[in-house]
Amino acid sequence: DAYWSFVVVCMMFGTFLSAWCAVTSPAIVDIAGIDLLTSGFGTLTFVRGFAALIGPPIAGYLVDQTENMDNAFYLSAALLFTSGVICGFSWIAQKVIAKKRSKAST
Repeated sequence: DAYWSFVVVCMMFGTFLSAWCAVTSPAIVDIAGIDLLTSGFGTLTFVRGFAALIGPPIAGYLVDQTENMDNAFYLSAALLFTSGVICGFSWIAQKVIAKKRSKAST
């Protein structure tokens, strides 16, 4: 029973991770334009690397202070949720700005 649960989670992880990789470049082009694709991708890579560098020590410190491993996962989930909310608001703001620009140009 645990084996098949692991198989299903692995399949879901692989599917969702592939979407993350496939969507990165088109999203950067949509946000920054084709001229700034390399700069945008470099900035995104820097931010991801910085998060990967500081995330584990922060999680370890949290586990050491609270003596509960669950808190590291709760922190990770909260930060991921916050990131999703910020991305959602930025997407909405981008659409509103694009709509205002199209009205101004007509």
